[in-house]
Amino acid sequence: MASKKKEAEMQIAFDQQAKKIISVPDRFLKDGKSLKIGFESEVAIHSNHLALDKLEATRNNILRVVPDLTDVELGAAQLEFRTPPIDISSTSG
Repeated sequence: MASKKKEAEMQIAFDQQAKKIISVPDRFLKDGKSLKIGFESEVAIHSNHLALDKLEATRNNILRVVPDLTDVELGAAQLEFRTPPIDISSTSG
């Protein structure tokens, strides 16, 4: 029961923050014409069989393979995947 309540609270907070962010379009219309968005996902690499330094090496190998779509996150075994921003106000967006 507590997790459903917490999830509802998180959804409300997300909705409020999203509305606040998009209420100021100048933050996103950098050139006055395009509205660009992109996606990010932070992931953790986990293994019961690898030490932290091995997890970090695994993360670094992933970063080397796809440098344009990844970045380092705070933890040694965490990384971020992202997409290039696209212009959603254009016909190709």
